[in-house]
Amino acid sequence: MEKNLLYALAAVIVVAIVALALFATAKPAVDPTKLAQCLTEKGWTMYGTTWCDHCKAQKEMFGNESFQYVDFVDCDQKPFECQQNGAEAFPTWLNRDGSIKLVGRQALDTLASEAGC
Repeated sequence: MEKNLLYALAAVIVVAIVALALFATAKPAVDPTKLAQCLTEKGWTMYGTTWCDHCKAQKEMFGNESFQYVDFVDCDQKPFECQQNGAEAFPTWLNRDGSIKLVGRQALDTLASEAGC
């Protein structure tokens, strides 16, 4: 009985150490406001529409407070600009010189990494 208790206690300690190690080495979450401002400063634009579910989800990832800083082009209102920049699916993220194009909803850390934010 004591042996089983020792094994159980050892298992709990190992799990706790592994969990602590994972949390201690986890990257800090991306600050949505700083990311939105950085994306705009570096010339990134999100092309989308108000009716697109993936666009809505992308906006929600930033939150209303932060998304106001994103350079957003509504392709229903500016179809020529979207067509000219190759935004055929939504959302489409495009950097200033058009050399990087990300199509679909992107994780915030992916946007940060691609933009160098």
